[in-house]
Amino acid sequence: MKKKALFAVTAAVALMTSCSQAKQEQSEVSVKEENNSSSDVQEKKGSEIKAISSSPTSPLKTKEWGSAAKFSVSEQKYYNVPVRIVGIEYGLSADKTVKMALENKKGAQQYSAAKDGEQWVVAEYEMNLDGFPVDERGADPAVSSFVISGESDYITFNGKKFSPVTVSLTDDEFYFMGTVKGKVAFILPEKCSDYILALGEYGETQAFFSFR
Repeated sequence: MKKKALFAVTAAVALMTSCSQAKQEQSEVSVKEENNSSSDVQEKKGSEIKAISSSPTSPLKTKEWGSAAKFSVSEQKYYNVPVRIVGIEYGLSADKTVKMALENKKGAQQYSAAKDGEQWVVAEYEMNLDGFPVDERGADPAVSSFVISGESDYITFNGKKFSPVTVSLTDDEFYFMGTVKGKVAFILPEKCSDYILALGEYGETQAFFSFR
């Protein structure tokens, strides 16, 4: 009787262990599937992205997709591409980003510190190149950009007018398709939040973003 009882207990323990392992494996698979699903959402194709129309008086928010005109070298004309802002930096963090980017680019644009009472601002954006015509080199992630207000082409802050000049901080890589990232920087008065960042060529399709 004791041997039978011991065998029954051992079998029950083995069954419980097996069930526990099965649940754990099922849980791990579920987590992986959720992670894959999240990744799929982030890697949307251009045809799946729904761009929202915008204007200086009805701008988009961070993470919302808009549409911007980008020049195609291979076709020698503008095409609209989906764009969205995914991050924004201010102050010392932005200053460091601008300095490092311009030093690495080694181009004509030289780094200069912001004046007292002003600060660098860096906006990081994503652009989807699916369907955008490219030549054998591909296309860079640069896009025309402008800093304006909701009612004019300049910004008024504390009674003064500002017309910030934007600086492209994109790398020197070229791409053929997919979602790529770029950065644009500009100088604004400290604590100024009433401005609009427009992406896309002036006179063509533009996406307008607000950070208030």
